[in-house]
Amino acid sequence: MSIATTYQQVFESIFFESFGHDVEILDFSVAAAGVVNTGARVSTSEGVFFVKLNERPEPNFFQSESSDLELLRPFLPVPTVLGHGKSQGYNFLVTDFIDEMPTVKPAFAEAGRHLALLHQQRHTQFGHPYSNYLASVELPNEWKTDGINFLIQNRILPIVGYCLMEEKISIDLYKRIESLCGRLGSIIPQEDPSLLHGDLWTGNLMMGRGNKPWFIDPACYYGFRESELAFTYLFGGFDASFYEAYLELFPLEPGFGERVSIYHIHPLLVHVYLFGSGYIMGLERILKRFS
Repeated sequence: MSIATTYQQVFESIFFESFGHDVEILDFSVAAAGVVNTGARVSTSEGVFFVKLNERPEPNFFQSESSDLELLRPFLPVPTVLGHGKSQGYNFLVTDFIDEMPTVKPAFAEAGRHLALLHQQRHTQFGHPYSNYLASVELPNEWKTDGINFLIQNRILPIVGYCLMEEKISIDLYKRIESLCGRLGSIIPQEDPSLLHGDLWTGNLMMGRGNKPWFIDPACYYGFRESELAFTYLFGGFDASFYEAYLELFPLEPGFGERVSIYHIHPLLVHVYLFGSGYIMGLERILKRFS
């Protein structure tokens, strides 16, 4: 049986579960969907959709992403979820398909204003009602009353521990990161927790038709909004109009530019864990800067 035939049958099953009736699969093609998932643009008798799927053992890998998209919908333009679950051994998520267009400044500015609106949604605690994922790395989101404690206990220490146990980092690097964690309270300003997209890098902001920005692939939680903005800079950042529009609506505490890299510790550790030692140099630069 060919790969195309196998996927044809999988998509037929996925769309039956999502729509509750048979859906004719007219055509499909592979599309980007991150490092864990396979993505596909699927043309059907019901329209064109985007499907993400993987064969991970979790019973419903995309439950948290589906819930997060619905949580964000009042504040950000996000794809509509048509279905999620597990079928024929595949976890799946079915959403609208977004026709990606060239990026333009007005769309970036609109995206910045949307993010400022999202971050104005506050909570009394840091965390989220359920865990979610960065790629395949599970993010523990148990509630904390203190944001520094959340950053250390729910983000940095779990992943740095995984890296050490699998010998991806040295014990010396582990100890230096642990030591820096003890000083984060004197570096990061305290602020009430904001609702965050949670995985906002350049690949998760798309520009669609009509210069409309679309936010995809969230891993929501209530946390420091500086960490979200810092994450956007990790792999290049957005157009300046994005940040100008954001700051016009929701200014940051002074000195953000000096501490932006401190928020890169967690995502860099995730990349060390997933992709290897090439990202350790970035961690070393941060440790040297804040030593």
